[in-house]
Amino acid sequence: MNDISNFFQLKTIFMSQQSYKIIVTTHKNPDGDALGSSIAISRFLRKLGHQVSLVIPDAIPSFYKWMPDLDRAIIFDDDNALCFGLFSDADYLIATDLNSLSRNMSMSVSTNNIKAFRICIDHHLDPPQNEWNILISDNKVSSTSEIVYDLLTYMEPGLIDKQIAECIYTGIYTDTNKFFHCCNCPHPYEIMAELIKKGINVHEINNLIYNSYTYDRFRLLGYSIYEKLKFLENKGVAYIKLTQKELQEFNYHPGYTEGIVSMPLSIENVNISALISERKDRIKISLRSKAAYDVRYLAQRYFNGGGHKNASGADFYGSLDEAEKIFLKAIEEYL
Repeated sequence: MNDISNFFQLKTIFMSQQSYKIIVTTHKNPDGDALGSSIAISRFLRKLGHQVSLVIPDAIPSFYKWMPDLDRAIIFDDDNALCFGLFSDADYLIATDLNSLSRNMSMSVSTNNIKAFRICIDHHLDPPQNEWNILISDNKVSSTSEIVYDLLTYMEPGLIDKQIAECIYTGIYTDTNKFFHCCNCPHPYEIMAELIKKGINVHEINNLIYNSYTYDRFRLLGYSIYEKLKFLENKGVAYIKLTQKELQEFNYHPGYTEGIVSMPLSIENVNISALISERKDRIKISLRSKAAYDVRYLAQRYFNGGGHKNASGADFYGSLDEAEKIFLKAIEEYL
């Protein structure tokens, strides 16, 4: 559990009679938890009368564009100048699902010297405490959205409407990979019950996220599994390597590879899976594992990345073949 004094401090600040200019942001390549937690707290704070700007670092995957209030979000990559002005003028900066502003490399230039009071709400390990005025961090919970739900409930549960509930649900459900990861404790399930009481349509949300593949994205999934999947049978490891050219052949859009890395874990005796994909400016490393296998160690030790025990990743600034060699070396040394 988080230190209740931090919850109390935020309640005291934001439920006063004063209206503040607030920036809410999250990490690049936003996933369901990043979007769910940031939209939920943005909407809640607007209800309290604050001037809130939701700044998303880069493109939002198409299967999340249904989420509430995204029409009000500002994409940093689309309008740097506007965002720089907002950052400079803000009283408070709230980062959700992001424990270091340096993770957003292009955006960090805008946030380096701002005067805003900085608040972090996150569930990743090892947050740099010197970056934040208030740090709310718990790596034992299912998601950042779980922490945000607890915070909003502490502040004023009556302000949690159906739209906020949809966001919290999306964050918890996607970050646990539909409860495949973690969640041996009852609290996330208790939250889900409360969200359903708010009127959310679980079936509809699940369809919007998981049953909305474009034709190209579905073909990329099939190609990745049928043509590109490699097994290290003596290690219990499977991985997929995709070039930028291959991604372009399927008209790649942000989010197209989401979920692919988890697929090999469905195979008997596969305990670790990886997706190594080439982007324009970097190599993206995604790692997943079953319970006893710590891929966060691999991401951190070999790629200067991070994440969680069973779901981690990194950006690598070398060639695709170099990334593959380092991954194979990591597996050889780890197993």
